Amino acid sequence: MQEELSQIFERSANEEFHNSSPLYEHLSLAIAKDPEMLSLAAHCRKGERAPNLFFAAVHLLFLKGTRHPLSLYYQGLSGSSLGTDDPYPTFRSFCLEYDEEIRSLISARMVQTNEVSRCACLVPAFVLVSRGAKGRPLHLVEIGASAGLNLLWDRYAYDYGEMRRCRGHELAGADQVRGERQSRSAAPGDIPENFCSRGNRCQSSRRERSGPRTLAPRPGLA
Repeated sequence: MQEELSQIFERSANEEFHNSSPLYEHLSLAIAKDPEMLSLAAHCRKGERAPNLFFAAVHLLFLKGTRHPLSLYYQGLSGSSLGTDDPYPTFRSFCLEYDEEIRSLISARMVQTNEVSRCACLVPAFVLVSRGAKGRPLHLVEIGASAGLNLLWDRYAYDYGEMRRCRGHELAGADQVRGERQSRSAAPGDIPENFCSRGNRCQSSRRERSGPRTLAPRPGLA
C-alpha cells in the first residue's frame, strides 16, 4: 500500500504540480519517501486523489484559523513566501501535530477538481460551432460542473504558442490558460459572444444532505 501511495505522490509531483506549484511539487516528492507521512495519507478514501486531498486538508485547517509557521510558505495565506528554506520539516511538524484533524478530514471528504486548462481544448470547438450557427445564440450545459470554472471559459485568455492567442471578451485582466504542449490545430482568433452557459452539479438532494463533503485543493496558491 505504501509503495503504491509513494508512486502516486511522486507522479503527482512530476506530472501535476511541476510548473504549477513548486511548493506542492517539493512536498510531494518528500512525502513519497516518508513512511510516516504516507501512513497518514493512507487514510484517504479509496479511489480519491490522495495528494490533492491531503494538501487540501492542510490548507483547510489554515483557512479555519489554525496558526502554525507552515502558513508562511503559502503565498495565498501570508501574502508572501519564505521561498529559500526547505518547507518540508515545517510541513511534517504540522502534520504530526494535527494528525487527528487531518485524518478526520481525508477519511470523510472527497476531492473536487476543477481543471481550467481543459477549456483550451474546448475553445476551438466552440468557435467552429459558433461559426456554423451563423450568429444564432448557442447554449452550453455542463453536467457535473463542480464549481463551474469551466463554464467561465469565455473569461480566460488562451496561449496556444507561436503567437496564437485569444482573450476572453469580458475581463481585461483575464486569467491565462497555457501549456507546454502546443496545439497543432489553428487557435481561434476571437471568443464567440453568443454563448450562454449553465451547469448542473448532477447530485441528488439526498446525497447533498448526507453524502461526504468535498475539498477543492488550490495548488495555485502554494
